[in-house]
Amino acid sequence: MGATARVAPRVITLVEGSPDIFKKSNVSPRSLEYASKILVAREQNGHGNTPDGLLIATLAGLVGEATAVALVRLLKKDTRPLSAEDVLIRYASLRAVVMAAGRTSRLDLIRATLLALQGHLQRQQAWEDVQADDEQRANLDAFLKDIPPDLRKAFDEWAVERGYAAPARRRRARS
Repeated sequence: MGATARVAPRVITLVEGSPDIFKKSNVSPRSLEYASKILVAREQNGHGNTPDGLLIATLAGLVGEATAVALVRLLKKDTRPLSAEDVLIRYASLRAVVMAAGRTSRLDLIRATLLALQGHLQRQQAWEDVQADDEQRANLDAFLKDIPPDLRKAFDEWAVERGYAAPARRRRARS
């Protein structure tokens, strides 16, 4: 990207909040630059009321649907909590939403997301399905690492109360 290019702030927020974003086959610095140009042009030309579906479809051609949804949620400062499916299936793309909620002290959104997860995982079979699926288990672990420690502890206690093993998460090495 050239020094004079203006990158949409929501694209920067998405990249900062999703360090693994470039591991996706359809997301590259160039595709995000193009997405940024669309968002900047949309803002400058007064098309801020573009229907979400149209904007997602446009961006999805550049960065994939999950990343496009995450960009639109950030653009709209979406205040809906993530669903259990969002966390278990698409967390890498939506991580920036959780990180932004934490930075802006919107713990209510994180708590609501946690409740949605607990509701989904109430059934033993649902818990076992997540534990058996490497991607879903990794997404759950990543989400739990990203939330405040007191909420993470509450989730672990909930899991143990239900007879589930608390998710094993690697601790950061102290230097």
